[in-house]
Amino acid sequence: MILNLQCRPSPDVFSLPSDYSYLMASAIYNLFRKSDPEFAAFLHHQGWSESSKRFKFYTFSRLKGVEKDAVNRQVIIRKPVWFRFHTPRHEVMDHFLAGLFHGRKLALNGFGDLKVGLVESEPSPQYTDEEAVPCYTRSPITVHRKNPDGSKWNIRPNDPDWEQAVTSNLLEKYTLFYGTPPPEGAGPLRVTVDHAYWAPKNYGFIRTGLGPERLTVFGYQCAVTLHGPAALKQFAVECGLGESTAMGFGCLEPGNPVQSIETNV
Repeated sequence: MILNLQCRPSPDVFSLPSDYSYLMASAIYNLFRKSDPEFAAFLHHQGWSESSKRFKFYTFSRLKGVEKDAVNRQVIIRKPVWFRFHTPRHEVMDHFLAGLFHGRKLALNGFGDLKVGLVESEPSPQYTDEEAVPCYTRSPITVHRKNPDGSKWNIRPNDPDWEQAVTSNLLEKYTLFYGTPPPEGAGPLRVTVDHAYWAPKNYGFIRTGLGPERLTVFGYQCAVTLHGPAALKQFAVECGLGESTAMGFGCLEPGNPVQSIETNV
């Protein structure tokens, strides 16, 4: 399930830090809380888990239509903007919409509000097993590698481990979501990077929190192609690729990029 939402700024013009996805994630969590505080607490503290990993099964894009202020590392919102919200879980979508209609706005922690106007629903994507599905990122994809000392390192799309890390993460989410491994007979899932649309500068970052000890997580904007079982390709689009999707990572839009991939300012 995919929604496209048009929002207008309130006040008429305001700015956000360029790594504003944490503010969006908090605003979306508040929508869940308005709908059902117990469900919001479940998402925040637990989610759906498999061993030590927890998944929330939704993602959202960066805002389309903002003005970039590279000097001050911020974006300016002075006209209607759009963002996408994706989830394969009906209950997540139901609570998102229920919270949205409690005031029809996303409150961005004192920076300003995004008042929601038009809400468009896209039909769930339908693919064949044989079809190669090109997509591009509407928010950066993040995956990590564990180092021998136990620390984590965000890896880039040109790293030989990146495609396998993204694929393994998606398979884990799919198996937990459906309670069964992916269908056999359509070949293995593969996520390949189109290197014509990727460069080291095409990074995005999200600082998780607002205090001085907040953690910076890096992801990368790129174009990918999904190969393999149709159900997995649909799930990738609806659920997002990579880790931390509920923080604003891994949102895909099917199709080929018509212009350069967006980067943080």
